[in-house]
Amino acid sequence: MSGHQLQTGASEGIITSKCLMVFIVLSLNKNKSMFRTLILICLFICPDIVSSQQFSKGELIGSIGFTYGKKARFIHYNKDQFPDILAYPFVHINNGDGHKQETIQFAESENMETLSVADFNNDGLDDVVVLHKDGKIKIFMNSSKGLKELKQKFKIGYYAIEYSDIYVADINADNNLDILINRFGGSIMAFTGDGKGQFEKFKEFRQLFGDFGFVMSKDIDGDGKKEIISEQVTTSGDTNKILVKIRAFKNGNYVEKGSYEIQTRVDVFYIEDIDNDGDLDFVYASEYDNGIYWNERDEQGHYYKKHKIETKEIPITFFLSDMDGDKDLDIVENIRVPPTKPSENFWLENIENGKFSEEKPIVAKHESAYLMITDMNDDGIGDFTEFSVRNGYRISVGINNNMTLVYQDDWVITGSISDFDFLDINNDGIKDIIAASEHRLFYYPVSKNGEISDAVPIIQNENYFNKIILADMDNNGLQDVFWWDERTKIDRVGWYKNLGMGKFEYQEVNLMNTRVPNADLIDFDNDGDIDIVTYEIRRTDGNSRKGFYVYLNENGTFNTPPVTISESDQFKQLFVFDANVDGKLEIIDLSKACECYTSFENKENNTFKVPFLEKCYGFYYNLIMADIDNDSIEDILIDERRKLSWSKVNANKIMQPIEIIEESPNIEKLIYTGDIDNDGDIDILYRTSDYVMVDVEAFMNKYKLMWLENDGTGYFTSHFIGNSSGNSWRIKLHDIDGDGDLDAFQSQRKWHNYGLFIYKNNQKK
Repeated sequence: MSGHQLQTGASEGIITSKCLMVFIVLSLNKNKSMFRTLILICLFICPDIVSSQQFSKGELIGSIGFTYGKKARFIHYNKDQFPDILAYPFVHINNGDGHKQETIQFAESENMETLSVADFNNDGLDDVVVLHKDGKIKIFMNSSKGLKELKQKFKIGYYAIEYSDIYVADINADNNLDILINRFGGSIMAFTGDGKGQFEKFKEFRQLFGDFGFVMSKDIDGDGKKEIISEQVTTSGDTNKILVKIRAFKNGNYVEKGSYEIQTRVDVFYIEDIDNDGDLDFVYASEYDNGIYWNERDEQGHYYKKHKIETKEIPITFFLSDMDGDKDLDIVENIRVPPTKPSENFWLENIENGKFSEEKPIVAKHESAYLMITDMNDDGIGDFTEFSVRNGYRISVGINNNMTLVYQDDWVITGSISDFDFLDINNDGIKDIIAASEHRLFYYPVSKNGEISDAVPIIQNENYFNKIILADMDNNGLQDVFWWDERTKIDRVGWYKNLGMGKFEYQEVNLMNTRVPNADLIDFDNDGDIDIVTYEIRRTDGNSRKGFYVYLNENGTFNTPPVTISESDQFKQLFVFDANVDGKLEIIDLSKACECYTSFENKENNTFKVPFLEKCYGFYYNLIMADIDNDSIEDILIDERRKLSWSKVNANKIMQPIEIIEESPNIEKLIYTGDIDNDGDIDILYRTSDYVMVDVEAFMNKYKLMWLENDGTGYFTSHFIGNSSGNSWRIKLHDIDGDGDLDAFQSQRKWHNYGLFIYKNNQKK
């Protein structure tokens, strides 16, 4: 009963071509016997032709995620004077006083390595160039109709994508902006622009120009032509000399106009008039050195004179902006701190002609992971934009009022959704989506026709939600929210009592000073209410004990100390499952011990080996009861490492030998079951992750959401639902729009694709 697997992904185009060829032959062939044979071949090659399922593209629901670090940019999206925020694939529009006016999605959510913003056609609107994880380069041109992808006449791409950066500069002195891509330890590629958004490869660049650390173009000598400025490192013995080279492009060659030694490797580099003398200076810093450095341009146009601005700590980055309205450039530095502490930001006032004050602290709103400075309200003074990744994910704009930051409402509140489920929060008979994101619990209201509204907060506190389980913890008829937290300094286990209409009350279970890698629910003492089982690592007197413990429930109060079920110094893997198919749950150790623990009341025979698993290696990710063969008896679905299998349970509750459904190194540890095609039998939703080589120097992950169609006997056919752009925390099935079929959900955790995605099941009737 081994299931047939339809090839998908890279082979989809080949299969489509085969199908087309078969249909052409069918249309021309008049031999009935040959016609029937060809039909069977066609259905074998292309089973999706007769599949009744068709899923929509993944749609991000609820709040919008944002991009972290170098992938966030300011952008002039429209003709007003206020900068907006680009967080691929979204633009957040600034209304002019630091408030978000609206959010616009201009592209599909795809794997993106890096991007850059520039006005390629000089129309006053910023355009966008994006380098994707698969090596594709996409150009989005801006107009009154918004950002739209411009198909390129020539093939442009760059496949050594990891750790890559995109630079925009005029590299051939034609006053059109060009694209440069450089990778740490990799090759350089250049694409020249025509001023209208079309680009083609500039093959001569590497041999004419050589390696560089960064590159930019600017008219630094006022001759009307932009020079190319880059960092290069020369080595002599054990000594490295760090140079900034200035070149001009003339008659098809790069002519050097100057080479100047600077004081440190460059992570941040500006060309600005920092001393107010009318010419442009070099201002720069390194992530490995205290201080901010600048080379002054003299009357002869040279950069030999060096200065250092002392700083107490090493800046992660720094910005040049007029922060106090006196028409000169001050410095704002963002200091490296441990990730659990708030960011430290300082400003150094430009007192006179490049002489700076001591560092003055700036009180920011959040523990920012990334900071940007620009004038958000057109008053001539630099404002703060923080990208916070602590206590929820958000963009916060702080308007600068005499160096006191006045924060507006957070632009974005969303993040990596660690878990989600479906619960009727507001008692309207429709299940809403309840979700957890790090330290926040919230829900998306759902209407009768499946419309999903913006997220409504429920709880935000110091607890970290690893996982949520819906269960009636106090037997009052309402589903409560059980959770556990292993991410804070003190692990916690608790539940939120459902008070109705979206209100919940925090209840904590008293633990010892212990770590809790896993927790679950079980009626262990068979008294009709739900108890809590934990896998804890307890440290006493320098020793570590690992065990399973049960906290017994008495009307919503969980007794301590807990009942010890099993304890040793060996690693354990907690799972709760009906291992002997008797209708009651057991506690299972899926590590090498592979033991089951029944109710502690049965003291004489309270342990047994898992009967359907010959060996335990600690690789079992999930066990699910499901009627695989449609005989009204639940079988056991086994999600093993890189393999999906099932064990048939017969009428005598005896488990049969394991049958493999799907075996592949690409299967992830996420499965969910349900009748996806409405034919009365159980299908399987699952994820794959292909780590593929796209170039001699580069790899990438290609994620796919798939489903296995069950013919009712345990014979499965694989189908493609959609591409994913990041790792998933959870996948589930639920009829969100009330049309009678199950839609697919997944929560993603890639930086630029945080959030919950839905794939609508558009069943063909």
